[in-house]
This record gives sequence, structure tokens and C-alpha cells, in this order.
Amino acid sequence: MPMYEYECRGCGHKLEAMQKYEDKPLKTCPECKKRKLKKLISPSHFNLKGSGWYKGGFRGRQKAR
Repeated sequence: MPMYEYECRGCGHKLEAMQKYEDKPLKTCPECKKRKLKKLISPSHFNLKGSGWYKGGFRGRQKAR
């Protein structure tokens, strides 16, 4: 399930929530109890790690034969 970030427009509290895509966005801030939560747009947390993965796609260029 994806993680979503929220910020309260009332008190500034930030939180993360694990929700299904089809779930309705959260509205009530757990800190101040006001209905002023706003869903934030965040970069994905996908990162390739390990010996077989390279950010550029391949380790080196291979010449066609």
C-alpha cells in the first residue's frame, strides 16, 4: 500500500498514512482535531540498490557486433 503525506493547514502538523489508492483522503488533524488536513505531493521513495542495478540503466556501453 502506498504512503501518503499530509499537512495540517491549521497547526502545521505533518504525518504519513498508509492507505489504499481508493481510500478517501484524511481530513481531521490528529493534533488539533480541526478538519484542515491537506494531502501533499511527494517524490516517490523508489530506489534501486544492489550489485545488478545501475542508475543509468547499464554498467557500460557495449558495442554492437
